[in-house]
Amino acid sequence: MLHRIDAASEDGVITETRKKRAHENIRVLGNDILHDDWREVKQEEFDEAQKYSQRVLEDFYDDRPTVEARLRSSGRIP
Repeated sequence: MLHRIDAASEDGVITETRKKRAHENIRVLGNDILHDDWREVKQEEFDEAQKYSQRVLEDFYDDRPTVEARLRSSGRIP
């Protein structure tokens, strides 16, 4: 996930700020859930992760032709 978030930012699909928030609010929480001792996820943590997941998805799919063109030009998709 780390490299995919970074690649999306490098390709201009998501902003640098969105990259930072994706790392802080999505990736870190996911790693905590998978690798740390079980604990209840706080509502605030869930809300932030959901909000930024939605934003990243919007970045990829709201203007799909532009995103696909960027990914083709960077060699990420054929």
